[in-house]
Amino acid sequence: MIYKVTKDWFGQRIGLLSAWFLAVSFIHVKESHYIKNDVLVGLIVLLIFHFSCLIVSQKKLKNYLFAGLFVGLAFGVKFYPIISIITVLAAHFIKTVKQKNNFIDKKIILFLEIVLLTIIFQSAPTLIFKSDGLSEFIRIKNIVLYDIKPLTNEPLIITFLFRHLREGMGLLMFLTAMIGLLYSVLKIKQFQYFLLIFFPLFFLFTIDLWASYNLPRHSLVLLPFFIILSSLGVNLAIERLSSSNKIKLLVLVIISLTIMAPTLNRSIKMDRYFAGIDTRHLAKKWVEANIPSGEKIVIEGTLKPYIPGGAAPILLSEDAIQKQTVIAQENGYPGTTLKALSKANQSQLGYDILSSQRLDKELDIVMGVERDLNSSFFYYSQGYNYIVTLNWAHFYKPLDQNFDQDFKLNYQKVAQFKPDIDFTASPHDMEIQYEKLDMIDPFRDEMIVGPSIEIYKKLK
Repeated sequence: MIYKVTKDWFGQRIGLLSAWFLAVSFIHVKESHYIKNDVLVGLIVLLIFHFSCLIVSQKKLKNYLFAGLFVGLAFGVKFYPIISIITVLAAHFIKTVKQKNNFIDKKIILFLEIVLLTIIFQSAPTLIFKSDGLSEFIRIKNIVLYDIKPLTNEPLIITFLFRHLREGMGLLMFLTAMIGLLYSVLKIKQFQYFLLIFFPLFFLFTIDLWASYNLPRHSLVLLPFFIILSSLGVNLAIERLSSSNKIKLLVLVIISLTIMAPTLNRSIKMDRYFAGIDTRHLAKKWVEANIPSGEKIVIEGTLKPYIPGGAAPILLSEDAIQKQTVIAQENGYPGTTLKALSKANQSQLGYDILSSQRLDKELDIVMGVERDLNSSFFYYSQGYNYIVTLNWAHFYKPLDQNFDQDFKLNYQKVAQFKPDIDFTASPHDMEIQYEKLDMIDPFRDEMIVGPSIEIYKKLK
């Protein structure tokens, strides 16, 4: 799609370069591994740009209709891409100035109506089947994100530009994007160049006003635009070199491969990491081999006990499933997932699991409980004989000091699993430590990956 859109507005060579660059861009390749909705956002904002250009260049009403549809879909995929509406408004403004018409006309009204109807249609299931769905979503969202704050103290515009985009694209691709940006500013009287840089610049210069935290994948909404800008920068250099098409082609291939090599190298390293032996599965095997079925275990890094994950992806026992079902039903939930899990887990080795995002916080999104813990008494008194911890749960801040001291007085370490390269946060869905990523040898035969995991047993 990026080839089609870019070819239509900037030419075939720019379209081909954009397709090549996006295909190997590290941040795009990594995030596409687990189909996060941020990847889809990148596609949708690219289509919004395309129909915005059509609004300026054509008189067809359908361009407003499709623009409104994709703006509404952008909101349905993630909340923040709704600001892409400004691209369409800017395109309409350019068109009305050219034609000396009023800004408010039937076309822009149709566009806004389509945006609203698309948003309502996407929200219909929640509104119809669960009247308090929105408030419930906000309640859980606020609990889950209780300690997700900016990973650095720098302005978010700096983080997005010089961390997520520069590192995620690769330095050479980012530098050529800056050349393309300067070139677009010089060509700003042509509407396609203006619209190309309008949304990403608006996003970057306003993000500190409306965003409180960020993750690398949030930059995917900007990536298509920076990829196109990089292609413009490369094409500009090629056009200045020679009039010979053969020389231009040779230089194009050499420059493109040089620019793509660093980011492609990181993509290969990340793929090698994903293919490694995960410490969480090693911990799971140890638990199942050394801890009796039905034992009470705390698993750090999980949100719900019936979603295998966190420090060890072990399963709930039948008794624990029944207990969780009763709790869910007493709080107004049907417990459908738990009933299905009861059948799926039959004859499987299971445990009475307490999920914990962080050991020093009691967190139950079903019961609506959230409180700090300054000792391990909560776990000790309820008979949890084993606790499985992982370092990724503490990426933002370490465990409370009082809790940690008390915990290690009452529980003894009995097993430990460490990766070959120890990331302090999940490189898959949280922060990427590029200096550690670059240490990965993509050709090594065997690699232990994942978080650092420790298993503790209660002292008698």
